[in-house]
Amino acid sequence: MSFSNYCIWIVLPCALNLRLPPEERAIVVQAHLSGLQFLHKVEIVDGVEVTRFFEADYFFNMIVDVIWQEGLYLNIDIEKLDCVFGLAGAAVHNALKAYREGTYENVDASAEQFYDAYNAIIKLINKIRLDDMLRERYIHLCNLIITRGEADLGM
Repeated sequence: MSFSNYCIWIVLPCALNLRLPPEERAIVVQAHLSGLQFLHKVEIVDGVEVTRFFEADYFFNMIVDVIWQEGLYLNIDIEKLDCVFGLAGAAVHNALKAYREGTYENVDASAEQFYDAYNAIIKLINKIRLDDMLRERYIHLCNLIITRGEADLGM
């Protein structure tokens, strides 16, 4: 299954709770599209809201399911999953855009449509790499994804 199909069949209806009336769905989609919020998990730590970049549960599962279950891990540099995060995030972004008015409207799935979201994600990863604590958390997340993918395959 491709990232795009995974988004349509699993992420949008289940993980992002888009089984809503169109008016409500439009509001939820606009919120998700704001600042790549759909990729992150927000937690309260010691009374402070903390953003966990790229740690949305569905996003973690989507990468494992698509990359490892489809055998794509053989064709990527698992030492650096930046491009995987970029492609997966751009696929979710494009799927969300199809519902930005609350009802499905076909969205161009060309490389041009993916570029802006992909580029924004890569820029965010590059900023994360500049902060020691965020970089370590990102590396740990990548290692968790790899470990889970390999475990799912019995490697």
